[in-house]
Amino acid sequence: MKPELEILHFPAEKNAHATPLLFLHGAYTGAWSWVPFLTRCAEEGFDSYALSFRGHAGSKSNEHIDSLGIEDFVDDVATAIERLPSPPVIVAHSMGGYVAQIYLADGGKARALALLSSVAPYGVGFSAWYLGVSNPKLLIELNRFQHGLMTAPQTSTLKELLFSPEMPEEELALFALHAQPESQRALNEMLVPQPWRLWTLPRLPALVLAAGDDKIIPPADTWATANALGVLPEFMPGMGHAMMLDAQRDTVLERLLLWLKEVN
Repeated sequence: MKPELEILHFPAEKNAHATPLLFLHGAYTGAWSWVPFLTRCAEEGFDSYALSFRGHAGSKSNEHIDSLGIEDFVDDVATAIERLPSPPVIVAHSMGGYVAQIYLADGGKARALALLSSVAPYGVGFSAWYLGVSNPKLLIELNRFQHGLMTAPQTSTLKELLFSPEMPEEELALFALHAQPESQRALNEMLVPQPWRLWTLPRLPALVLAAGDDKIIPPADTWATANALGVLPEFMPGMGHAMMLDAQRDTVLERLLLWLKEVN
């Protein structure tokens, strides 16, 4: 039995574009992380949807979250897209970008793909090493939250790990309130090296955006992702990993909207 999925829908407010948008969230979050983007994209005439993977935010699961794997999330994407009027432009962040790439490599349909601070097609092995070497304290704090040793992540840790120094404290507190542990199985699956996936992605219109101050995804991973899609990456200076919620998110949003209007 398929789980009950949360899909937020922000209908286009004017001159609707033909192609809908489907937003996919990263680890530890849910569809709620896309609300600022959903709001603005709807205002600009895009029918905008955001999916919470099963076990995340408002999406139910028949299993404990640690039993859920990447293929479960890929199935959720396929289910969400079946409910849309036409294949969407997928906009995905971090783990959601990895899920989107697996969905497309498996033959899934999309009009175009925009990736923000995305996990590379070959997984998070290198990025986990990068974080462990560059800032082991942050990796330890993240693992403590993942394994239930703290009820919510510290806002100071969140700010250093995911955001720029300009991120307002009240917005950090809201993020910490909504954040949740991720599926350990899904994290483990992404840790397994998968170099062959660099050659499995279809060619479609693509945008690859990276945060200039990303503590999680190293530049080499971003270049590899962009190369696999046949495009050049764009680095957004001063941005933290959680680009869609950071203090300078409007800069990312304007770049995304410009590209969306080009591919529609």
